[in-house]
Amino acid sequence: MVWQELLADVVLWAQNRRGTLCALRCRVTGDLPRSMTQEIELPDNHRRHLSTMAYIVEESLDRMERLLTSKGVERATSRISLSYSDQERVRLLALVSRLRSVNEDIVRAFGLRRMELTERQVVRASLTHIWTVVLDSTSSGMKGFGPLPDDLAREVDARLAGLLGLLEECFEVK
Repeated sequence: MVWQELLADVVLWAQNRRGTLCALRCRVTGDLPRSMTQEIELPDNHRRHLSTMAYIVEESLDRMERLLTSKGVERATSRISLSYSDQERVRLLALVSRLRSVNEDIVRAFGLRRMELTERQVVRASLTHIWTVVLDSTSSGMKGFGPLPDDLAREVDARLAGLLGLLEECFEVK
């Protein structure tokens, strides 16, 4: 069972009263408790929190999987070069798969609700995030970073206006 495989050697980090970290190593053997094979009822707040956690785990695993199966990533703002050997890459991909299975087991065990999103919601949320970041980067948005000479402020604002204009066009798509 996936739980037993992944939990065979779990390291749990806990913070003791003095603020230092201590490790507790545990071994899982034998059959899983019955409660781990049936849906477990949680209060709504805890269920929502675990749903969000599972979503974030799944998104991160998707990103890792895309990266580990690519030939590196090169964009205008960043470059991610390959740094794992083929053997390490294969091992990590297998672990990502196991992590995904355990995450899915958690979703099933606690009866977590699947987020139902439309592409419109995802795109609009991304556009709104970009809009906010760009506005915070205008010359007036960056006043807290110290004075910016007027000619540089005009240059920054003019270039960002191009982004804002295109973002407005994106928002117009209903």
